[in-house]
Amino acid sequence: MVVPNSKFVEITISDNGIGMTNEAIQKLLKEDAILTTLGTHNEKGLGLTVCKEFVELHGGISIESELDKGSAFKFTLPIL
Repeated sequence: MVVPNSKFVEITISDNGIGMTNEAIQKLLKEDAILTTLGTHNEKGLGLTVCKEFVELHGGISIESELDKGSAFKFTLPIL
């Protein structure tokens, strides 16, 4: 979503997969944590820690998730 007259764009990536507990979300964003789970279709994910570091340079990331309903990852990036 682009907010008019804003210098940032908000990007949301969401799914309707298995979701995560609050404990899993907290572990997910720690650099020293190892958290590996297979998705709904046994897929593997991209290194979220690397993505998190990039996004934090531009304002951070938030995660919302509900078990058995899915997750949403939201972050902002500057409009150049």
